Amino acid sequence: MPMLLSTPEHWFRTKACDIYEFRPGEDQSALPDELKMWLAMTMPERQLQTLGPSEHSGWICGGPTMSVLAMNAAEVNMFQERWEDAAGKSVDPRWQCYQWPFSSWREKFEKIAVGKGRPALDVQYRWLLCDAGLYWLRGHYNDDDGSGNTFPGEPSTDDWWWICRNFPEVLTATANRFSMGYDGLDFAGRRIVTFENYQRDGDDVSYGRVLDDDERQRATAQVRLALGLLPELEVGCGFF
Repeated sequence: MPMLLSTPEHWFRTKACDIYEFRPGEDQSALPDELKMWLAMTMPERQLQTLGPSEHSGWICGGPTMSVLAMNAAEVNMFQERWEDAAGKSVDPRWQCYQWPFSSWREKFEKIAVGKGRPALDVQYRWLLCDAGLYWLRGHYNDDDGSGNTFPGEPSTDDWWWICRNFPEVLTATANRFSMGYDGLDFAGRRIVTFENYQRDGDDVSYGRVLDDDERQRATAQVRLALGLLPELEVGCGFF
């Protein structure tokens, strides 16, 4: 039976807490039963979950997965006392626990400027058009290469998350479908406006929503109007 997996990004956006990954050793194909039994007995309200590949790694069918758990500070201390040495290495060579901090994931957004409406002319930016209006983002992640405040590449579902943190009305007002896109320059220096349609999935988002021809035309017209685009400027719908 097919199984729908969450991702690390979805976990961080919706749970806003650290990920503790339990990874089998190099010569092991699965986690030992002793560990699973100890976790079940010691933390009965917790349950190991399976996360799929990162949203930013591409669509990988049958790709690598992660066995993860959420733990509070008291549970982490209890776990470390039982299963780790002073250096944080597992006392059982058949597996190792790794911590993926929520704060580290969130820090990469701290340099992103976010606003409402359309920014100044000739500014490259990512944008989100929803029931609450038009919102934009521009800037670099914390791995800024010093080349300037521009946004290369396509929008991601993390853009929705970041805009909602700055403008909560986006989350409360957007009933279902919305558009996210990029207004900038292609490799030849020509202006390009392209977008994809997404839809709500609770407090998070799903992947792109396929549009029929009529829906595509209506969505493109809405984008042209919201961004104030000239008729001769081509607008692309769909990234993939």
